[in-house]
Amino acid sequence: MEFAWRESRSDAVWVAVTGTNGKTTTTALACHLLQQAGLAACAVGNIGDTCIQAVASGRCSHYVAEVSSYQLASTVNFAPNAAVVLNITPDHLAWHRSHEAYAEAKWKLLANLPSVEGAVAVIGAVNDETRAKVRQLKAEGSARGFSYVPIGAKGGLGQDMRKACGSENAAFLDGDVLTVALDGAEHVLIPRNRLQLEGIHNCENALAAATAALAVGVSAQSVAAGLATFTALAHRIEPAGTVAGVACFNDSKATNVDATLAAIGAFDPKRPVILLGGRDKGTDLEPLVRACNSHAKAVVCFGEARERFLEAFRVQGAAQLQVLEAPGMEAALDAGLSAAVLGDVLVLSPACASFDEFSCFEERGDVFKALVAQRAAARGE
Repeated sequence: MEFAWRESRSDAVWVAVTGTNGKTTTTALACHLLQQAGLAACAVGNIGDTCIQAVASGRCSHYVAEVSSYQLASTVNFAPNAAVVLNITPDHLAWHRSHEAYAEAKWKLLANLPSVEGAVAVIGAVNDETRAKVRQLKAEGSARGFSYVPIGAKGGLGQDMRKACGSENAAFLDGDVLTVALDGAEHVLIPRNRLQLEGIHNCENALAAATAALAVGVSAQSVAAGLATFTALAHRIEPAGTVAGVACFNDSKATNVDATLAAIGAFDPKRPVILLGGRDKGTDLEPLVRACNSHAKAVVCFGEARERFLEAFRVQGAAQLQVLEAPGMEAALDAGLSAAVLGDVLVLSPACASFDEFSCFEERGDVFKALVAQRAAARGE
């Protein structure tokens, strides 16, 4: 990534997106907003072309890069025009050896922003760890050498950080309207119900992408139009079809607890049936159990992680939640459908890696969609 950035034209514009969850959607959406504005933008890094392939092609003026902690750990001078850090929660600890090292790699994205004229950092402020960085940047004042835009605040996306703690800029939901205050101008974009994305977490992703686009010169009118035309990516709360009136969604990309928490609450006030399982990452399951008790109708625990997940629900109690089990994902789908009725929602959002049954989360999601299609076809739907 750094080599590609160094080799890109001197007038190239870079938007870089990192975070534990939401990177791919935010990157794709930001690229979509730039393209809708008529810019020669391409998504690079962990999605689309590799950075160096895109730069070598010479076809892009704007690069929107999804950057992982692995990539950031080895950067030296990389300095995007807009840097987005969505959230930081424990992940990839086997590689980084500690959460502190993982977070340090993420924050390298901001290290060289003072070297870029007009650089902007866009930072999620709902997440505890990233909100702490917002406080730090505010305390540094003009000495930090770049502007920053917090998204939401401790109380959620509905809080304006200008009012909450005196931030100069902010991105937030004003009622239900996506709004970005940047450089003294307040941009009223679109109501959240015009987004073609499920869940409050996708409002945060949309605010991050919109802020980055505004920061690199896209008009608010163009951003608003682009937000309304972007559709969900594969494996990220992706509509997967309907079986007997039960709407099924593929969220196979949810390979950790925090990603699954977003899916569980995405369908309020409906209480979805959630399929949980795969290869266990060994993370704390207490927040998952609590969220399922509050927002889900039933859970099906499957795969290698099944026993630990079942035990977590037994120990913490399941209240009115129905807790089922299955050996693998196909059986989990059938068990979930048996627990659902007409009008319900069923979501594969495993909170686990896929490697007990599949080669990757994409294969797991593709198989899930095929199984849903088979069940629907068998019913003549």
